[in-house]
Amino acid sequence: MPFAHAVFEHCPEGTTADAPIVGICAVDVASGQLLLGSFPDDEVRLRLRTHLTALRPVELVLPRSSGSLSGTTGRLVRAALRSPQVNELVGTWDAESVIKVCVRG
Repeated sequence: MPFAHAVFEHCPEGTTADAPIVGICAVDVASGQLLLGSFPDDEVRLRLRTHLTALRPVELVLPRSSGSLSGTTGRLVRAALRSPQVNELVGTWDAESVIKVCVRG
């Protein structure tokens, strides 16, 4: 399945880039399959690496601001995949907004 994959990273107050919350959205346009989730990760982004290896997205959508992803995460998403097309994420939505739009159709 040729997934397009958006990645966002958040470090809650009081934490460092060594313990981020990673948000992902993977879309298979051909089948209409949507995977949406977030998870805490470690300093080497093991869970994100596992996710990227399993889905092998052909396209990445990354935050426009270079400060939105840590250096570790930015390097990982580019190095873990074979020449993905990379696009910039325009704006961000909170989880409630995403769910409302998905439910509405």
